[in-house]
Amino acid sequence: MALHKIQVVIPSSTQDPADDASNTWFFEGPNDVSEAVGATYGTALQEFYKGLSFGTTHSADRNWTFKIYAWPGVKPNYPVYEGEFNPTGATLNDPLPPTVTMVLSFFNDTVTQLPRGRRRGRIYIPFLTHGYVTTTGEITVATSTQVFNGLGNMRTALAGQAFHCIWSQAAGAQCAVQRYRMDNSWDTIRRRKRVATQSWESLVP
Repeated sequence: MALHKIQVVIPSSTQDPADDASNTWFFEGPNDVSEAVGATYGTALQEFYKGLSFGTTHSADRNWTFKIYAWPGVKPNYPVYEGEFNPTGATLNDPLPPTVTMVLSFFNDTVTQLPRGRRRGRIYIPFLTHGYVTTTGEITVATSTQVFNGLGNMRTALAGQAFHCIWSQAAGAQCAVQRYRMDNSWDTIRRRKRVATQSWESLVP
């Protein structure tokens, strides 16, 4: 088994690559990333994301791209496979601001020879809609169900060929993900501020 780093690019509706978002995943899988293995990773990631609803800050017209790297690798570390998929249909109206995200965290609880801080990771999922927001401004319970169902679909698509893991750059080691967590609090990701299309002023009387 070998460690693979997979960089997924989530396209923004601005068509400016600087506004695109990205998620980084790590998997342990076959030593050689053949065309079939790369396609399996692409299908598995699509299965995770396709259960989510994205707003009009996301571009449904552009395919999502992903690059697979042998990890860790010597520089320059070129991708061993590149592919694309599109997990969404039409985007929905009523979007949240593009910098607002929900956070999926993951943990390993048993590899105690690694410090606890080296056994956790997370991804930030942006370009969402107000349908995920409760009347008090939090993430709905149904949202976590969608995310966890997507993870189950991802594992099914991998069919035992690979498994999600955590890479610690500081420790130079990886461990398998054993537990996922979402809470009802929103987070933000840093992104170029969008150019304003309208402004307001008030004179001091």
